[in-house]
Amino acid sequence: MSRKHDRYGQHVYGSVHKKERKRWGPRVRTGQVCCWRCGDPIAPEAKWDLGHVDEDGRARGFPARHPEHRACNRATVTILKQQLARNALQASRRW
Repeated sequence: MSRKHDRYGQHVYGSVHKKERKRWGPRVRTGQVCCWRCGDPIAPEAKWDLGHVDEDGRARGFPARHPEHRACNRATVTILKQQLARNALQASRRW
């Protein structure tokens, strides 16, 4: 995999990402697009990111990239780290 692609083969933040974000812009500004992470609508004036959809999102039918609340997108790493820590703690307590 090249440095220009993520592990799913999607372009990373280059011209392809920018064009896709621009394509989503008018739809998001209608307030009728939901964040794929939390499921809540993205308000027309809200800041949003065009996030990478992982296995969970694809299993729920979302395309490779989909709009999401900026807070949902940027909290993802923190949430994943917390889940990993919980799983490691639970595993260490099993005898």
